[in-house]
Amino acid sequence: MIYIKHLRYNKSQGIVSLIFVSFILFILASLTLFSARINLADIRMAHLSQETHKAYYAANTGIDYAIAWLSEPSHQPNWQYQDQQRWADLQISALGSGAQNYQVNIQYQQQYFPKISPYIFIKASAYADNQSHIKAQQSIWVTDKLPLLNEAAKNIPPIINHACIETESVYPGFNQQGEPLPYAYASANTECVHQQHQFISDLNDPWSYLVNARLDRETYKKLAQQESVRPVSARRFFYVDAAKIQQKIWQPEAQVLGTPEQQVFIYFPAQAACPKLQNVTLYALVFIEGDCDASQWQQVEIVGALVVNGKLNNLNKQTEIYSLSHHHLGATLEIAGIGVHRILGSWRDF
Repeated sequence: MIYIKHLRYNKSQGIVSLIFVSFILFILASLTLFSARINLADIRMAHLSQETHKAYYAANTGIDYAIAWLSEPSHQPNWQYQDQQRWADLQISALGSGAQNYQVNIQYQQQYFPKISPYIFIKASAYADNQSHIKAQQSIWVTDKLPLLNEAAKNIPPIINHACIETESVYPGFNQQGEPLPYAYASANTECVHQQHQFISDLNDPWSYLVNARLDRETYKKLAQQESVRPVSARRFFYVDAAKIQQKIWQPEAQVLGTPEQQVFIYFPAQAACPKLQNVTLYALVFIEGDCDASQWQQVEIVGALVVNGKLNNLNKQTEIYSLSHHHLGATLEIAGIGVHRILGSWRDF
């Protein structure tokens, strides 16, 4: 009788152990499956993020393409597009990025503001060919001339002096099982290049007079002379004539002129020829009126714009040019390759 009870006890204990082990195995299997689904979702999201990033650069290329196209002399009349109620379309072939192609749609429209130079609004949208839900959009404001360049305005490409780059990325979401959600995530980012505090700045500001009110050369020269008695850090306008250049080298009053938040304007008239720039950092719009051989520039960093009214040759690797949109409050986006990055300037072929 005692032996039978012992057998029953061992049998019950075995069943409990089996149930416990089965429960543990079930939990482990569930965790493994759950982790695998999360990893799958992460992989898909990483892939989508990569594809969206490529779409962003495709849209960025569309913006550059539009500006280059509109800069051609034969296309200059397009900058005088009069109907502000309609968009003009530009056609561009699909842009490849690895195994993925992106269809880029480009539109532009001219808009006027009272007492301000006409602006062109350009927007470019890039769509993935095989995944229509992935897209990126960029838009930018461009003005077709700078007042100091009025005499040769018909011969120069457009110049950006106020710009807001608006980027929008749209991609689908996935749940923890890696299944597409019925809605999509969207991320938006706006980065503005201001020469003053607001997009259309106060016309009483001298910089706004320069940019928007078509300030001529003589008035600019007088303004720069008036500011010359102020501390260097408080000056906005620099007029560098031939007397300030010794042995073709320009040595500014400070090695750093301007700041990311407040850029300056540096004007080299034709009489100053092409100065040699050495060991300077310029947060500025630099305008050189004549031809320029920059092969002897050393340790030069221009953050803003470089505009040359003639030819710019032999820009060497010791010269770095960044657009303000890529150098936002000191955070520079490095791009591998040549030392010239996206230039907010004349878009001449360097």
